[in-house]
Amino acid sequence: MEELYRKIGSLIQIVQYIEYNLVEVARLRRILTIFDNKSSVPNKVFEQAESEADDLREKLSNKTMGTVIKTIKNFYVLNASQTEELEEILGKRNDLVHHFFKENDFEEQAKNYSFMINRKGYLGNFLTQAEKYNSFLVDLIDQLQEEYDDIE
Repeated sequence: MEELYRKIGSLIQIVQYIEYNLVEVARLRRILTIFDNKSSVPNKVFEQAESEADDLREKLSNKTMGTVIKTIKNFYVLNASQTEELEEILGKRNDLVHHFFKENDFEEQAKNYSFMINRKGYLGNFLTQAEKYNSFLVDLIDQLQEEYDDIE
């Protein structure tokens, strides 16, 4: 059971990182959108975009992951398969947090080896998926940050 609890804790942590990183992607894209099809903008416009981006980050940091995903879609920074995987991660996270223990009687099944292996496998696969997605977001943030640094 301890291994299950560790995996669940790791999953909740990594999905929170995904959520945090999505907010950062939205903030950077909000600033960078003012440069779409332009090589420069007035300083005042840039400062306003930075202020709005900071406000967006603050607002999104208090919203659900589903709301953050809806917002990120508006910036067209993720392709269809990346968005689909993100929504899959959200669904799995919601299932884990809201239904996993209700639907799986671990007390009764603790000695059922195949049941426990199956549940551990599911959590392990989900953890791998979430870690890969978070790494993708970190790389995306690095790319957007480079674009941002080039305009400052």
